[in-house]
Amino acid sequence: MEKFVIILTILAFASSELFSVDKWKDIRPLITGGSPAIDGQIPYQVAIATVNNGNISLCGGTLIKHKWVLTGASCLQTKFQYYLVVFGSLRLIEDEPAYLFNSSSSSNFIIHPNYNSLTNANNIALLKIDEMPKTITNHKNIEYIGLPTEEEAKTNLTGRDITISGYGFKDDGFTTFNMHYTTVKLAPIDVCKNFVYYDIKFNVTESTLCIDTVGGKSPCADGGGPMTIEIGSKKVLVGIMCPSSRTVT
Repeated sequence: MEKFVIILTILAFASSELFSVDKWKDIRPLITGGSPAIDGQIPYQVAIATVNNGNISLCGGTLIKHKWVLTGASCLQTKFQYYLVVFGSLRLIEDEPAYLFNSSSSSNFIIHPNYNSLTNANNIALLKIDEMPKTITNHKNIEYIGLPTEEEAKTNLTGRDITISGYGFKDDGFTTFNMHYTTVKLAPIDVCKNFVYYDIKFNVTESTLCIDTVGGKSPCADGGGPMTIEIGSKKVLVGIMCPSSRTVT
């Protein structure tokens, strides 16, 4: 069986209109080969939707601390009239979100100063939710996730199981907007550096995580969403998923 790899950016230390099915019908596949999440399983996952002239762009994000969501820089640099951040929802259309934040201002975006949209380097950003209530984590589907310590960040994760999660379609077409997750293995970085697919070579830097998507498991276009791993008895965020940049050779 051929193995296909997806390029992911490693974590650097450093409204009613929305919930209309018709508004979401053109969003392309996200988590593939995954399973529906259950209550309390992935409470740190959020959905970020930017809305412009009725068109919606969907990204994932991760609640890492009170008021702070980590996501991809590319998710926050799209043109928008307003954006929404959905917390604590397993089904974006069917469920009433546990907490919904919306704004038309980008003043609370902190985008990595060295983000390069052509290469995807430093594709990481923070979103601050000033109005977030302190009691938000009393909900079973809302909880922060920790970051690795400096020592843990030096660990070689090759071959380890990584959990990825997100919303949207599955690999069988237009199905559901439920949160899904799957587990993939981290591949050696050289696998992605040497990978060419139909004359397309993916851009890989030292701040890239490479995963093996054998069996059809992948995040596809679910940019900004979390990559987590269990270290001992705790789950930590080790990376975020980003759309892969590519160079034609």
